[in-house]
Amino acid sequence: NNTNLTTIVTRSLPAVLFFAVGFNLASKNKKATYCYFILLLAAFFTSFVNIYNGLIDTAQNGFIVPERMFGRDREEFTQTTSLIVSELIPTIACIGLFFDKPNLIDDKRLRWFAFALGILGELCAIHYVSRAGILIMALSVITGLIYRSKINFRTIFFISITILAYLSFLQTDAYAVFELKNETGGDLATGNGRDERMLYWLNRIIENPIGIVNWQNQYSQYSWAHNFWIDFTKECGIIPGIALVLFSLRNLYYVVRIAINRHINKSVAQLVLLLGIAYFLTLFTEPTMQGAPLLMFSYLFFCGIVRSIYKNGKGIK
Repeated sequence: NNTNLTTIVTRSLPAVLFFAVGFNLASKNKKATYCYFILLLAAFFTSFVNIYNGLIDTAQNGFIVPERMFGRDREEFTQTTSLIVSELIPTIACIGLFFDKPNLIDDKRLRWFAFALGILGELCAIHYVSRAGILIMALSVITGLIYRSKINFRTIFFISITILAYLSFLQTDAYAVFELKNETGGDLATGNGRDERMLYWLNRIIENPIGIVNWQNQYSQYSWAHNFWIDFTKECGIIPGIALVLFSLRNLYYVVRIAINRHINKSVAQLVLLLGIAYFLTLFTEPTMQGAPLLMFSYLFFCGIVRSIYKNGKGIK
């Protein structure tokens, strides 16, 4: 099957390259500050341009874009903003770094730089009326609070500001737009109908275990499964799909082991945990391979870094 073979080759080669680059970069220096910087590089790989465009779009069209379009020619970019936000998710996860202890990283400016970009990324996500962006921010704050913070003045102050900001948000026109989306855009618990898409494509994969050629023309009911692993499997076949699932589960295992390893620098471990959660949730709900390939390559770059940190273990100080 030439079409499927082409897809496998054109996706696999860059994927292996990004994983290898991430692994080798992280292996060159075992200092915690360097590993921290490389992890942030993975998070920001897809975000800089999107943050810039989001801020420009906000200045041109207002803080909230109810129709969820991007650009001056609004019709041209309809339905693309969910993919834009998906590329911002790893950056948004860095908001959880607020609770980190700055003395464990030599350059404290790195943490504040990451936190500031996370806030900008979240503002862009709200601009595009993204409930996923708010969910990731909430999960990152909770994760950061539980993993690193003790109850002190800084923690109480941040929680108080967050509550006040949320209560203020409930009174704005922006919240009304989010409420309208809840009523018309589908149930968040089912991922706006993503569960139907995933089940549909799983059935098609069972019918076509070696991959579906020209799936856009053969099956027009749904385009993407909105799931990285299912979208990959439907094009490349069950065997490559299973290999990708095992690879991703292995990386998730590394993330958990790094997070609970007492000998690894806790600032590095926290950042690995925040990004690991963000990448997994985004890949589970977005058509990454076709819709946002840069995010896929960013994830593989992150996997290479995580593998190196796990391998070096106690050496990350």
